[in-house]
Amino acid sequence: MIFTRENCKPIEAPTEAQVARSISLTKSSFSALTSADGAYVQAAGGPGLFFIEWRDAAGIIIAELKQLPSFRSQTEQPSPSAQAT
Repeated sequence: MIFTRENCKPIEAPTEAQVARSISLTKSSFSALTSADGAYVQAAGGPGLFFIEWRDAAGIIIAELKQLPSFRSQTEQPSPSAQAT
């Protein structure tokens, strides 16, 4: 597997910690995780809007997700406003 990010050196066989840290630092960019058979998941965007795409080795789209105003991604620690609801 290869993990790539915009303006960064690709990481071959990344650990989960390396991917998580890299994604947590992403504010406005592109990143992709690609397997040896060509399947991949990629994310691109910037503050307020991110697009995620997951394709299998045959190039078939498995899932696409655009962040909408009502969408919240899961974090390890919910924000104080999320805890209040």
